[in-house]
Amino acid sequence: MSRHLIVDSHQAAQMRCALRRLEFAAVLIVGLAVLTTASVCPAATVIVDNVDAGFSVLPGGAWSTFSASGQYGDDYAWKDTDDVPAGEVEWRPTIGEAGYYQVAVWYRSTGSGRPDNAHYTVYHAGGTSDVYVNQQENGSQWVILGTYEFAAGTSGAVTLTSEAQAGKNIVADACRFASLIPEFRGFWADAFHSGFKSESQIDDMVSRASAGNYNAIVAEILAYKDTSGGGHGAYWHSSIVPWASEVTSGFDPLEYLCDRAHASGIEVHAWLVAYRVSTSWPPSGNTTISAHPEWIMVPIGSMGGGPATVEGKYVLDPGSPDVQEYLISIVQELVNNYEIDGINWDYIRYTDDNAGTRPTRAMRSRAWPASRRLPATSARPPMKGSLRGTTLDDVKSTNSSAGPGRKSPPSPAIRASRCGTRPI
Repeated sequence: MSRHLIVDSHQAAQMRCALRRLEFAAVLIVGLAVLTTASVCPAATVIVDNVDAGFSVLPGGAWSTFSASGQYGDDYAWKDTDDVPAGEVEWRPTIGEAGYYQVAVWYRSTGSGRPDNAHYTVYHAGGTSDVYVNQQENGSQWVILGTYEFAAGTSGAVTLTSEAQAGKNIVADACRFASLIPEFRGFWADAFHSGFKSESQIDDMVSRASAGNYNAIVAEILAYKDTSGGGHGAYWHSSIVPWASEVTSGFDPLEYLCDRAHASGIEVHAWLVAYRVSTSWPPSGNTTISAHPEWIMVPIGSMGGGPATVEGKYVLDPGSPDVQEYLISIVQELVNNYEIDGINWDYIRYTDDNAGTRPTRAMRSRAWPASRRLPATSARPPMKGSLRGTTLDDVKSTNSSAGPGRKSPPSPAIRASRCGTRPI
């Protein structure tokens, strides 16, 4: 499983027009937005049969072979579970590209003649995993052991021991390693309607998401950086942004959402509106931004007169390095303290062609390395790319270890793309 997603609402809206629609069991949230990608499917598959070079009988008791209908390939290996010494076999694939692979085994079943606790061990990039399979059922088909990360080459393997239910014949036939292209079946839950404002709302949302076969919730946990109205403020226990009115010392919406969603196998992506602050000045509850009016973008006609609105809102200037640091500090707080699976930046752009902090743009542009500067005639420095890039650098450095108060992340890699998902 990969982690991290950065999307822009306007581009995502265009994507949704071209993607298939998904039906939700009932209206979950007013203004629900759905984002989907291609179905899960094997991208590359390696099958190791018991007659292939990647199959071997490990030192110990010998195995016999037999041929009958329902087998994979020409025959299969088998052994009496009462044999002494016990035997063990191994399937060792040659993996062409590192990544996540679904592992499945094939065996011919004869019902009660097989053990109900065949012990497979999967050796993968993250260690070893023991899986027990009832070979009395589901024979002559692929039986999935799980999905695991494998390095390229031959370091991964699956073993099967004959030590199992007494008086049975255990079967070792074929093993399949199928690389998967993940499917992102997610929806956006906005901050202005029911969805994650209470434990009961979250329980209901997760239940409906599970019933609708979704695997990701993109929750708008920061729409405004003040507390002047419903949907304003942070929907987590933040020390940087004032809390939304529904957040209390005893209720942390993001923490509860992560716990409930992950328990149902659903990812949680944090949807953050990047630069929008408030509709009034100073922004209620936000002492940091109130103390820095120079961070606010203003229309050209209002420059020199203090903070002013752009399209009716007070908005942070994307060209300010101090603004970038402030936003990245929010990301750091989230990835260090919550088991989120991604960051979804919204409105990560200038929203008006005639607003900004023009007097300081040239100075800010010169502060950037030459390779990242815009031409001298350009009005705006390349700060949008900086926010995305710095976000990626920060979450990747945090991803490998859990910070204070943060449990080990539910997925081992960071995923990032502005309008989709790709492994980093």
